[in-house]
Amino acid sequence: MTQCCASHTPRQSIIDPMSVRSTFVNRTLIVLCVAALTVISTAQADTYRFEAVDDFPIIDAGEVPYQSEAPDREALTIDAANENYRNRSARATLRYEGESDFYDITLTTLAELAGEAEYRVLINDVLVGTANNPEVGQDYTPIQHTFEDIVVPHGATVAVESLANSNGKIPEGRGTAFAGGRWTTLELDNGDAGTAAADEVDLALHATIDKSDVQVGDVFTISLDISNRDDSAVATGLQLALTRPRAEVALASESPLLCHESGNDIICPLSELPAGNTTSVSVSLQAIAGSPKARLRATITTDQQEINPDDNVVTLPLSIRANADGNERPMPGLDSPLIPDVVTSDNGQPDTESTVDERLESGQSGQIGQSEQADQAGNSIDAATTDSRSGAGSLSFWLLWLLSTPTIQCGYRRLRCWPSSASDCDKSRSAD
Repeated sequence: MTQCCASHTPRQSIIDPMSVRSTFVNRTLIVLCVAALTVISTAQADTYRFEAVDDFPIIDAGEVPYQSEAPDREALTIDAANENYRNRSARATLRYEGESDFYDITLTTLAELAGEAEYRVLINDVLVGTANNPEVGQDYTPIQHTFEDIVVPHGATVAVESLANSNGKIPEGRGTAFAGGRWTTLELDNGDAGTAAADEVDLALHATIDKSDVQVGDVFTISLDISNRDDSAVATGLQLALTRPRAEVALASESPLLCHESGNDIICPLSELPAGNTTSVSVSLQAIAGSPKARLRATITTDQQEINPDDNVVTLPLSIRANADGNERPMPGLDSPLIPDVVTSDNGQPDTESTVDERLESGQSGQIGQSEQADQAGNSIDAATTDSRSGAGSLSFWLLWLLSTPTIQCGYRRLRCWPSSASDCDKSRSAD
């Protein structure tokens, strides 16, 4: 019997080299993909998009308020149909909660046929960009204005301003139509911003006004001191902006600083300012319309990163009174001078009270004041007063009273009261 013995071979693990290679490649690819995604995620630009209608909670921070056109149009606009809102700026603001960084800021506006509206972007009340819409052939054409490399710190107040103006080309009613300064979005993008290093500066602004209570036609001066702290870089691209109500304050021709007007701003370029230095400048302005609260704001800006922008803005109070020829002429009343204190006779010498009384009783005309119109008004009133004493001519008396100049006379002195009748006028004379 043949015994067959089967040989036993120990079990061995067989590894396919191709399988090992494939597994290694797969794992390597996974690692590389994860790393690439991490790099891409890290390098991805931060973009913040703010809708004018939805994301700006305050829309009445300017001279006039904005109003929303939603749902017809997702834009903020000034109600230019209101004549009191024309040539005045509106402002909308929000608080920025993103990361502090350099950003390219893009404002999307709507260009209009009626006017080339002006826009301003401000960060913490510091002006960082201005732009005007171009002329267009179609109403509400979207236009993008981009301001590059703007530092926007976390928690900053971001503001957009625009002006309702007219180019005088579109007839409307008895005048021309006005553009409403419409805009739709504001976008912050740090993809390309801040690639070039910018030196930090720390500017400070101090401003005073020589006269805070002026009259229409008066020229007043704002004096400004701009300083650059010791640990700052040389400040370049310095620009002073004076924001004022354009309808009430204008740049005076004799201003010592070279400036130009741009919408509600008076822009004054300045020279470089080394660290630790201070420069002093002054700007002369002229009051052109009455306003009890004409606020002025001075702002200093630079093309570099500002360490502390809070001390770059100064607000100055200003009260403008109407002049003597304006509509605020005092009405007759107590201590209201209605005729000049000096009454002259025909020979140019001052008259005494008795002489004037004699001339009034006899109907002789005198030189009351300096103008021929005042002479005629005084004589007419005298004649009407004489008629009224006899009970006649009261109607002509009052007609002449109402139509005469403020140099109305009752007797030889200024009136101390507004007479309710001709007899009261006589009483006023006899009391004197």
